Amino acid sequence: AEYEPIGVLVMSAVDGFGAAAVKRELLRHLPHGVAVVLYGPWDAPADQARVLEDYGRYLDAARLRYLALPKAARGFWSRDPMPVPVISADGRLLLTDAKYWSGFEPDLEIARLLAAPIQKHGLQFEGGNFAANHLGDCLVVRSRSTSS
Repeated sequence: AEYEPIGVLVMSAVDGFGAAAVKRELLRHLPHGVAVVLYGPWDAPADQARVLEDYGRYLDAARLRYLALPKAARGFWSRDPMPVPVISADGRLLLTDAKYWSGFEPDLEIARLLAAPIQKHGLQFEGGNFAANHLGDCLVVRSRSTSS
């Protein structure tokens, strides 16, 4: 949830919609100890090095990691297609496997990266339409697929 301490920020390395300056400013002001995973469609080592060098100007390079993801060029927004993190009753990190309409669903790749199991459910929603509070209440706005 937004009120929880952050340990890892997962962020698209694809720039667009005028967000490049916002992303770089965000990195400049991250709390100490927060790691950043940048994902993008580029799987060539030279392209990955370019991305890490660019973002490394704004945050200690030791805190950055690059993850090549299929279809990542279609995944500019991170909150919507990414698995939503939840904490189990025994305090373990779990990730939800939400269905997202765009076809960009890197749930398994993110789960492997964070060494977290995937929690399956039947909902289809956009991550940006998922909110929880400190009382354990959760609100999900269910999307309707335009293809069905």
